[in-house]
Amino acid sequence: MDPVRRLQSRIADELRAQNAIPDGAAVIAGVSGGPDSVCLLHILHALAPERGWHLQVAHVNHLLRGVDSDEDEDFVRALSASMGLPFHLLQADVAALAVEEGQSVETVARSVRYRFFERLADERETDPSCVDAPGCVARIAVAHHREDQAETLLMHLFRGSGLQGLAGMSMQNGRIVRPLLTCSRSDILAYLEGAGLTWRVDASNAQPVTTRNRIRLEILPLIEQVSGPDPAARLAGTAAMLRADAAYLERAAKEALDAIR
Repeated sequence: MDPVRRLQSRIADELRAQNAIPDGAAVIAGVSGGPDSVCLLHILHALAPERGWHLQVAHVNHLLRGVDSDEDEDFVRALSASMGLPFHLLQADVAALAVEEGQSVETVARSVRYRFFERLADERETDPSCVDAPGCVARIAVAHHREDQAETLLMHLFRGSGLQGLAGMSMQNGRIVRPLLTCSRSDILAYLEGAGLTWRVDASNAQPVTTRNRIRLEILPLIEQVSGPDPAARLAGTAAMLRADAAYLERAAKEALDAIR
C-alpha cells in the first residue's frame, strides 16, 4: 500500500477506535500552512465524505513575520478553495498583545489560536441548522505529531511535573482532537510527497530561541547521539504508558470515592 493510503487508513482506524470525531460532526481544522497541518487537512478531507463530516479550515495570521505571514494566509486560503472548504481567518497582532499582557509571544499566540477555534466551534454547535441535526457536535483538529509529543514530555519534565504533565498530550481532550499524534515527522513527509502536496516553511522554527525549538534542534539530537536513533518514538511511548497509568488512577480514585459515599 502506498504511503498516502496507508496513513489515511491508519488515521481512520485510530479515530474510529476512540470515537474521537463522531459521524456528522463539524470539524474545524487548524491549518498554518506548514507540512503537518497540510497533511492533516488532506487526510481529513479524504475521510470526510464517508464519515459525513462538515470540514472547515481555520487560519490565524499572527502578523509576526511580515510578508511571510501574509503569504501563509494566502496559501491556506487557496488550499481551502481548491478543496471547496469554508475558510475562516483571524488576524491578530500577537507581538503587541504579548507586550500588553506581559506574556511570551508563544503563549499569547497559542491562546489567540485556541480562543478562535473554540469560538468557531461554539458558532457551529449553536447554529439553528445544526442544533437538531444528528451528530451536531464540533471538533477542533490540530496537527500535533509524535515529535511534538516527545518535546512536550521533555518540556514538562524540565519544568517539574507530575504524572498528568508527563503523560503529554492525548489524542482527544474535550473538543480538541490530534489525529496525527502517533505519526512521525517522516510519516508526514512521506505522505506529502506521495500525495504531491506543497506546504509553507516557517523559518523561525529553525531558530533555537524558544524552549520548544531548543529541545527540537539541540536536545533531541544530543539524546539520539547518546541513546540511539529515534528517541522521539521512545519518549512518546513513555508518555502513552504514563497516560494509561493516570487514567487508571483517576478511575480507581473515583470508584473509591463513590464507595465511601
